[in-house]
Parts: sequence; structure tokens; C-alpha cells
Amino acid sequence: MSSRIDKHFSVEQYPFLNTSKAALIYNSETYLSIYNTHNLFRFSLVKDNQEVIFIHFYISGAEAYNARYSGIASFDGPEINSENIAILITYLQDWGSKNGVQRFMIKNAPDFYYPDELNLENVLIQNGIELSLSELNQHIKVTHADYFALLKKNEKKRLRKCHNKGFTFRQLEVSFLSSAYDIIKQNRALKGYPMTMSYEDLLKMYKNFPDQYLLFGVFDDKTLIAVAVSIKVSDQVLYNFYHGDDFKYRTYSPIVMVLQGVYNYCQKLQIRFLDLGISSVSGVLNEGLYAFKRNCGAEDGKRNIFTLSL
Repeated sequence: MSSRIDKHFSVEQYPFLNTSKAALIYNSETYLSIYNTHNLFRFSLVKDNQEVIFIHFYISGAEAYNARYSGIASFDGPEINSENIAILITYLQDWGSKNGVQRFMIKNAPDFYYPDELNLENVLIQNGIELSLSELNQHIKVTHADYFALLKKNEKKRLRKCHNKGFTFRQLEVSFLSSAYDIIKQNRALKGYPMTMSYEDLLKMYKNFPDQYLLFGVFDDKTLIAVAVSIKVSDQVLYNFYHGDDFKYRTYSPIVMVLQGVYNYCQKLQIRFLDLGISSVSGVLNEGLYAFKRNCGAEDGKRNIFTLSL
């Protein structure tokens, strides 16, 4: 059995000397280097000269944030378990006290991002970290089951209408991103939601991560009518970052056909989870969005923010 004795604590400020293999794209150095790396630190446990678990923080005065430029990040590494997390937290407390950091803010990924036996929320709370905010997250488990079987009655009806109308689904080249972005932007504007990312910034991500940033669409003949911007966050998770459809086709709800196609894509690549993202803001549930995702086969989860106060 491993213990604290056979591991040591390591702190590095960017640029990092050691290369860490990250399971999540948000923790990869390629991703981190795209943004401002001022006061970016990596805290890790090392065993036999190999990092077994690590987490990144941006230090700003007396506060440290682990996911300033992404919705989630949290712990990463080949040995994410309750023991290693507890040891790393103890070292973080010691380091923070000596370096004037009074608060560490940790944005966690939902539990399905982590090993099956790990309940990260319980582990953090047991180690004195406070749950500051819990958002409701929804995801679809990808199994051998046909996606149609996961749908509620009305969504099955809409999906049949799409197929009967002859709509087609396919993965898109990045050349379609401008048209896809316009559809998403108009769709969100009708619902009163701003875009959280500019087209130029999104295009940059597609160019930097051509194998992780994916684009899917549904067509009526040659007309693009529904799209999904998806991120392969890890080998196990595909995240539905944006989706939208042309309002003129709303009676067909072609986004359901997009989800069917993306689900099938996950099946082929043996991706276990399709993350549909949060359905609440600051803890307030968007009931319409929540119901739609449930009707499309989604299950409930949490995306939590924790605070370690010293």
C-alpha cells in the first residue's frame, strides 16, 4: 500500500520543466499555453520521478484559481484516488500558508470524468474543503443501446420527422464553422443568451486541437440546419460545448438528430459519456433546458465549485 512517505510534493511555475500527461484537455500544456500563463503553477505528488496526481492554479494575490480559462479542470494524473488527493491537499495547505495564499478555488468536473469508484465531492469535504456552489450537470451514458431507445415519446416523434423528411447528419470540416457559429449565435440570441466565445477564439481552438474540437451538423439537402460544437475532453468524455438549430426548422427539432449522430460517433470510438453541460446558472435551474435534455436521454449530475480556506 502506498503512503505519503514514498511520495514528495512538487511545485513548478510556468514554463514547466517536467511534461505531465494530462487526461483532460484543459490540463494539457498545449491548452494552458494558449492563455495568459502569468502566475500559473502546477502542484503535484511525485513517486519514483513520475507525477501521480497534479492540479494547476493561477495565483492572484491571496487567491488561487484552478480553472480560470475553462469551466473545469481539477485533479489529473494516472493515480487519482482519495489517498493521493488528501495528501496533495495537505501539501497545498502548507504551501499556501507559507506563500500568502488564503483561498484555493477548485472547479471540479462531474464525477463521471473520474475513476468509477471515486466520489470526489465526498473526498474533498472530508478533507475540510467547503462546497461553494453546485450546478446541475446532465450527461448521456453511451452504451450498446440504440439512441432512439433513450428518448421520450415526443423526441422520438421529432426524430422520426427528421428522418422522414430526409435530413442527413455528418461530421463537418472546420470550413463549416462560420456557418455553424451563426446558427448557434442566432439560436442563443432568441433565448436571451450571449455567446461566451468569439468566432475568432473558437476557430483558434479548432486549429490548435483538430482532433479534440469537433463539429457536427444536420442538413436539409444542402442547407445546414442544426449543429453541435463538441470537445473531446478525454478518451472517456465528449463535451457538447455549443449546439443550436435554425429557428425555421424548430417544429422538427433537428438538434435531436444531431444528438443521435454524436451519440453514434461516441459508440464507434468507445467514448463512455456525452456531457451535455450545466442546466443551471448560479444554482438556479433552467427548467426548459433541463427537461429537454432529460427527454433526450440525459441523466443528472453535478458540477461543483469548492473553496479551500486557510
